[in-house]
Amino acid sequence: MDALDVLVESYSRIEPTLRRVVSDVADDVLTWRADPEANSIAWLAWHVARVQDAQIAPLAGTEQVWTADGWARRFDLPFDDSATGYGQDADHVAAVRTGADLLLGYLDAVTRATSAYLETLTPDDLDRVVDTRWDPPVTLGARLVSIVADDLQHVGQAAYVRGLADRAR
Repeated sequence: MDALDVLVESYSRIEPTLRRVVSDVADDVLTWRADPEANSIAWLAWHVARVQDAQIAPLAGTEQVWTADGWARRFDLPFDDSATGYGQDADHVAAVRTGADLLLGYLDAVTRATSAYLETLTPDDLDRVVDTRWDPPVTLGARLVSIVADDLQHVGQAAYVRGLADRAR
């Protein structure tokens, strides 16, 4: 298995793992929060897809699925279409009140776009510098690992919140 195969395999685990957390969950569980400052499953699932979409699209040279495919309109969130969850506060978290079907639909669309992009890469592409604002500069490979690591951490958080919410009911 080469590095690209590892990346493809890693990204392929996000959607089915998060799907198990979000599928067949009542809306009150999706929006349940352990305390007023905590993240909900709905916000975490939205954030997982938004972060991946917002970071992969520029690498692929495409528009984000969020705006290109009308997901921003469907979610109708009370913040700017460029929002991904970074720096959001408890009120922003509370504003993500949507059902599992919409969350999983967007995640599916992002997963397809990411998979299509990963299929275009060659091993040499992973060494290409994509961000010179860091020391050392960030390569495509490092950025892709960073995105998948962030997403999988949030998927784990969503699973944990689901367990807490289930026990609290």
